[in-house]
Amino acid sequence: MFYSPKLFIRDTWIFAPFSLSIVCLGIMCWRVFFFINGSMGQIFLHYTSIFGVDLVGEWWKMYYLPLGGILLALINFFVGLAHYRENKFLARFLGVSTLIIEMFLLSAIWLIVGLNI
Repeated sequence: MFYSPKLFIRDTWIFAPFSLSIVCLGIMCWRVFFFINGSMGQIFLHYTSIFGVDLVGEWWKMYYLPLGGILLALINFFVGLAHYRENKFLARFLGVSTLIIEMFLLSAIWLIVGLNI
């Protein structure tokens, strides 16, 4: 069922996207942990260019985005590892799509934290 993790990681189309995803997750976590704290009370959680701020909530709800990114990366990594032997394209697609989604999450965190400080 599972392919050798060492051979799975050696694939450039697997290693590069997941490595960059981990970098994006690290930047996301740093940005949220460094700038968002319990003394802030209510913060802006969502902003659109048309309506402006449309979601306000508690400060700890900002941690949902990095947590969702971590869960997404872990799930996609293990699903890709499980299917690498049968379908290398699927595993590579999961790696690249994880990176794209992590980049969108990073830009969302960057903008929302910037809105709140």
